[in-house]
This record gives sequence, structure tokens and C-alpha cells, in this order.
Amino acid sequence: MKKIFLSLLVGTCLASQTAVAQSSTAKCAQELILNKMAEQSPARAEQVANYRKELTQPFEFDAHQNTANKTNAPVIIPVIFHFVLTQSQLNRIGGPAGVQQRVDSQIVVLQRDFNAANSDLSNLPAAFNSVKGNPEIIFMAAHTTPANTSTPGYEIKVITGSGADTVFDILNGSAGSGFACSDAKYSSNKGLSSWDNTRYLNIWVCNITNSGSDNILGVAISPGFAAGNGIPTFEKGVVVDYGAFGKRRLLSDFYISGIIGGRTLLHELGHYFELAHIWGTTPGCGSDDDGIADTHQQDDANYGCQSWSTVFTSCQNEPGGEMWMNFMDYSSDACMIFFTAGQSAKAKAQFDNNTKPSWTLTQNTHLVQWPAAIAPNSRTIHASVIPNPSTGDYVFSYDASQNKLNAVMITNLMGQKIWEQNVTDVSGRIHINLEHQPDGLYLLHSTFESGTFTQKLIKE
Repeated sequence: MKKIFLSLLVGTCLASQTAVAQSSTAKCAQELILNKMAEQSPARAEQVANYRKELTQPFEFDAHQNTANKTNAPVIIPVIFHFVLTQSQLNRIGGPAGVQQRVDSQIVVLQRDFNAANSDLSNLPAAFNSVKGNPEIIFMAAHTTPANTSTPGYEIKVITGSGADTVFDILNGSAGSGFACSDAKYSSNKGLSSWDNTRYLNIWVCNITNSGSDNILGVAISPGFAAGNGIPTFEKGVVVDYGAFGKRRLLSDFYISGIIGGRTLLHELGHYFELAHIWGTTPGCGSDDDGIADTHQQDDANYGCQSWSTVFTSCQNEPGGEMWMNFMDYSSDACMIFFTAGQSAKAKAQFDNNTKPSWTLTQNTHLVQWPAAIAPNSRTIHASVIPNPSTGDYVFSYDASQNKLNAVMITNLMGQKIWEQNVTDVSGRIHINLEHQPDGLYLLHSTFESGTFTQKLIKE
């Protein structure tokens, strides 16, 4: 049971009461898998304990270096989606055309939310405004396969059978580790094998089941999870239930109730970049925490959607209470809206240098669709775009005396060119007008004689 405070608009807490019990249904399989692993043997239990300790150890970060409106050069990651479904399941989401629509909508959600560009961020309670963060990660569907042929960024395998043959168990697989729907990850079994996961982030979409009673929507096997718990490297990636993938377009579209905004994958990618649940790995105020200083310690998960005036008392009674609207809690899609600066910094730290397992994912921008074969490398060019965010008017400034600019273009997050200008003057200032484009996130690509400069543009 959680103790809550209902605040009036003036912000004064006038009364407290006991909230109704929250559902205990799990959405994410991480803890279930760790618990079962720990039951297998004393050696495995020690392995799990060490991983939990590593996952939740305090993370040091500079809060001033990761604010929500940062617009630095993005980290760009190629993604490949593996759909492993029966024909009836595939039909249920609209066939191949439905797959394309869900992939497109899911990519847009990831771009928006991993760059603090989601419009519902305006709902964030005032108590948390000072700690909202921006991971600055761009996910793009791969357009080149490991064999150097073209791909739409996904592949589909139609499986046959009935009953247990049509689902993938998160605890009792027959292939590989047997955990985290491993059967979906092996073409030699009934799934689709991962693509080189040093170059691609692999995401499997299938019908998830659990031999227990919990309703599982997704699970991530991060580099740390795999290394710390004896999971084959081949199985790294994320698995999402097909009823929780993408963003609902029509009321008639099949989705799991309350899970219609594409944020299950967002939550699991948080795990992939080594973020713990906001309450840690073990429920209870006296147990562990997520190791992030700017997330309030809480006793357990929150479910569904709360009123924005609802404040659940945190373990340490911090202002604002529990962050039930955090992406690493269990709230419904409509109510999870932000990462903190600390969470953002920890996720981004996975790409800091070539000693980090996820660093190699950022070195393969040639695998995604970049117009005119532009590969971003902003570290060698001195340039800026202001204001950013903007309502559509920007000024791109650069040092024309030091570096000749040849061309500049703007693309949307699907790689489609929406604005371009060849450069003939040497003023060092170019006006860009995106007033007629929808609000959202865009990428500026500029080519200089000495290299390229890429930056995010936020239109709001």
C-alpha cells in the first residue's frame, strides 16, 4: 500500500489517505529472470547478487551537463527489428503493411522520448523540473544488412503450430540460455538470429508468455546482464510483445490495454543501457535503489495512470514524492514521460569511449539511411544553431574564415530530406525556416571541406 497526498492547484498538501492497492502484475521480466537464475544453484545466486550490486551501485554525474534542452551532436544507433509471429498474429497487426506502420511509429516515439522532445513532458510536476534529463540518443532503422544488401529495417518470420508453438516463454526457452524468449533469437530453432550486435541493436517482436502468472510486455538483455549472468552474447538485445510494439493509429488497431504509446520498448531500452527500475532490483525502502541520485527512492512499482496531482510519498519523503511518471517505472504509456538527468547521463555513458560495450553501435552510421551518404562527425567543426528549440526559425552559424561550407540540409528522423541549400556566400550565417513542418525532432547535416557537422533541431 502506498501513502498518497492529493495536492490542490496552489500546491499545498492538505490531506493524506491510503491509496487503493496497486496491481502486482509485472510488465518487465528482468526481476523474474534474475529470481529464477538465483534459484538454480548457489553459484548462480552469487552471480545474480553481484550483477544486482553492480547495476544499482551509485552513479556519479554532472547534472549541468545533461539538461533536457541540450542539442549536442546525437549518438546514432542502427536498429534491426525481427518479427517472429504466426500468420494469425501477423494478420492481427495488419500484415506486412501493419509491420511497417508500427516500425515507423515506434521509431518516432524513440526519437522523441530519448531526446526530451515529447509534448507531454509539459505535464511534469514542478518539483521535478530541475532534474529532467535528455539522453540524446537517435535510433534509426537499418537500411543495410550485414551482407551489404538493402533492408527496410525489419524482417518477418511466419511460424506455424498451435498452443506453446505460437508463444515465446521468458523463463523456459529450449534454445540458448532458455531465458528472455531465447527461442525467438535462433533461426535454427523457430526464431530469427541476431545480426552482428556490435553494429546493430537487435529487437525481437513476438508473442510473449510466462510460465508464471505475470503479464510480461518486454525484456532486455543488456551487455552487462549478459556478461554478469552467463547469457550468450548472441542473445543481447530487447524482446517486446507484439501487442505492445508501436504507437496506436486507429482505435481498431490491436494493442494491449493501456499500452498504446510505444513506451514499452522505451523502458526496455533503458534497461539495455544499464538503467535499473526506479526502485532498484528488490522492492522495499530498506533494500536497494537504482543508484541514481536524482531519482527518489521508492518502495515498489507504480501502475496505470495517476492524476497529475497525485503524490506518492517516497522512501525519504522528498519533495514531489515518487516519480511514478518516470520511464523506468511501470505506469501506463500515457503517463510515463521522462528520464532524469542522472538516468540520461548513465545511459549516454554507455557510449563514452571504446571501452564501453555499446560504443561500437555508434560507429556504424553507414548502416542507416543518410541522404547524400552524409556521416555525422560534429567534433571537428565549430558551428552552432540558435535558437534551439525554436518554433521553426533557426540561424546556422559557422566560422567561414576557417572552413568552407559546401551544403546544408535538414532531414526528418526517417532520413527523408525536407530542406536543402547549396552555399555560395561566405557570411557564416544561414537562415533556416521549418515553420511549415510538424513539431518534433529534425537533424541538420552540413558538409564542410574539412568534414561534416550534424545537430538535432527541436521544433515546438
